Amino acid sequence: MMSAATQLESIEDTLTRLTKDHQKILQELIFLEELLMEKTDALDKALLVFKKLRMLLQGDHHQREESVLYEWMLNQNVNVDQDIIARISKEHDELESLMERIGQQVQSTKILAFDLRDFIDLYREHIELEDKFIFQIAKGLISRHRLGER
Repeated sequence: MMSAATQLESIEDTLTRLTKDHQKILQELIFLEELLMEKTDALDKALLVFKKLRMLLQGDHHQREESVLYEWMLNQNVNVDQDIIARISKEHDELESLMERIGQQVQSTKILAFDLRDFIDLYREHIELEDKFIFQIAKGLISRHRLGER
């Protein structure tokens, strides 16, 4: 079993990694958006960028948020806003469904481009919500634990 100090360091490391992931994801979303605005046929490039993002999000990022950070937050304080965590988790499910639909899209390039733009907008909003609320709540919990250790 992990000591409280070791667990706290692990949570801080997780939060740092998730924050860096968000910065990387936002950069990729900008690149994806630029590709979609090109007059030439850049949809193939956009799909490659999207697939790379999807691998990060579905393979590690959402899992780390939900099973490490959110779980820890809920176990630390019953007053943690469970509604916002439930909302974010639901957004993960909705975004993963959208990513699945985009990944299977082969018919219409117009629909694919629209779905990619929708994904960009929704994911930006999602990151903003996590950064402004979830991550701030987590930082507050970490600070309280740090003060309690002294």
